[in-house]
Amino acid sequence: MITGINAVQIYMGQLFVLSGVESSLIPYFTIAAAFVLAATNCIGAKLAVKIASRYLLIFGYLVEAISLVLLTVTATTQHLATWISYISIVSAMCFNFGFAIGPGANTLTLVSESFPQSARSAAQSLACFLFWLCFTLVIVVWPYLQDAIGGYSYLVFATLAFLFAAHVYVAIPVTKHRTFLEIDESYKSLKLPCHRLRRRSRASELTNIPV
Repeated sequence: MITGINAVQIYMGQLFVLSGVESSLIPYFTIAAAFVLAATNCIGAKLAVKIASRYLLIFGYLVEAISLVLLTVTATTQHLATWISYISIVSAMCFNFGFAIGPGANTLTLVSESFPQSARSAAQSLACFLFWLCFTLVIVVWPYLQDAIGGYSYLVFATLAFLFAAHVYVAIPVTKHRTFLEIDESYKSLKLPCHRLRRRSRASELTNIPV
């Protein structure tokens, strides 16, 4: 959520206006955009069965980042020509696609696969809390950010998307079709500070196994 999916949705109506869509048709275009997002989520769920969440997350974040860079360019140059607004619409649709294929469909799945049974419910609860916290923060901060720097506000979210893609590439191993012990060993081999909590949870679970 913090990569700006709701900010793009807020801007979608304005994109339709700038593209010359009749005001009476804008609600239908908005519904169509929401349908595309929902359909892509279904596609993402199907892909998650065949492709590891790690790869889908990296791909999704990169698509989001590139789309947000294009939105920045078009938002700051759309006064130069009317056809630029159509590129904005395509970029926004591509952003929706990246979100649905990547973080939208795989974040909670990756959380459930990365934690032992004893810590899984707490990890998912924390993930859901952060999910809605980021959703609220973007809604609150977005109008002020847009007023302050205009179309360049999308660069903030593009930077975050690039950073998240890099984080997944560096710090998240493949979890699909692997046992928890194999996943745990993959995390240990990374030797990153952020994985100490997982090792403690694993150690706690092992000490609680009845003999």
